[in-house]
Amino acid sequence: MARETGGSTRLGIPTLDISQDVSFNDLAQSIAGFAVYLEAQIAVATLSLARGGVTSARKKIRDSTTEWGHSRMAGSHFGVSFARYGRSAGREETGFMYDSLSSSIDVSGSGRKEMMGTFGWDSETLTKAPYIILQEQGFYSTGSFDPIRTAASGIAKFKSGREKYIEGAGSIPYARDKVIRRAPSLYSRALNMATKRFKADGFKGNPKKYADLDIPKQDKYGISKSGLFTSSPLLKTRFFNDPVKTNGKW
Repeated sequence: MARETGGSTRLGIPTLDISQDVSFNDLAQSIAGFAVYLEAQIAVATLSLARGGVTSARKKIRDSTTEWGHSRMAGSHFGVSFARYGRSAGREETGFMYDSLSSSIDVSGSGRKEMMGTFGWDSETLTKAPYIILQEQGFYSTGSFDPIRTAASGIAKFKSGREKYIEGAGSIPYARDKVIRRAPSLYSRALNMATKRFKADGFKGNPKKYADLDIPKQDKYGISKSGLFTSSPLLKTRFFNDPVKTNGKW
């Protein structure tokens, strides 16, 4: 990486809310055999939502450009030239923050199953690269561009200067909102597909009458008041173990 760090950073908001979980409860098990079809389709929908969360978060990371991001991609800052570096003008200096976003799906429970899709950064990644939290949530920095040393070396160099606030990318909240908007149609589609395949294989009965097709109303946090699986996942917040901190400083 063609740069040298300088100054110090501290977290502007000392709380950590970095990943979102999508859950549902299967309430349509009254028809023998139908649950198998339903669970398979719900799994597909949940995995699609989790992967979609990663895609949306990555878009927000790339779109969250900064003045310095444009300068390092251009290889020039206030008329001083240096070796360009980075993958975009957004939060992709090395690309690790972007690349390390991941998704997964877990199944728990017996009889009535719960499938939980997750996207974000896991605790191991955040421990390895705590700067991700800074870039995601915003931070204060005293790092300042050093034009004299940069001009002499041709490599971007920094010194300690006046503290300034760097706004966070906010990629997880952005992606969470995208997931909330997509979830109703995906889970309704999952039910329809499960019903279609259930009947195509020769099973009798109408499984739809055992499931509520109405879209449950959600509160401001995207949480379904009824808990029905059909069109609204339950969004939870997973708090990973915080890196060591003192008085809100990292």
